[in-house]
Amino acid sequence: MANSPTLDPGDFLPLSSAVRKKSVKLTVWPLVVAVLPTLLLAFSLVRGEHEQILGMSGLLFGVLLVVAGFVAFGIDATLRALRP
Repeated sequence: MANSPTLDPGDFLPLSSAVRKKSVKLTVWPLVVAVLPTLLLAFSLVRGEHEQILGMSGLLFGVLLVVAGFVAFGIDATLRALRP
């Protein structure tokens, strides 16, 4: 077949340890940042039935913080994509 893709032997080599360490550093922090607010929301569900923060329920306040984080991430990703 004339159009069959060719495979480079480097495609099958494992990532170097430097690349793996860098990717681990980049992926651990978003997990840590995501887990902490999630734990706080779970705690709010269990313990804060009638808690009020700024005139709203504590759970609603936490949800708004999480949504604001996603919006900030989206804005950051968009601005990074627009950079030359």
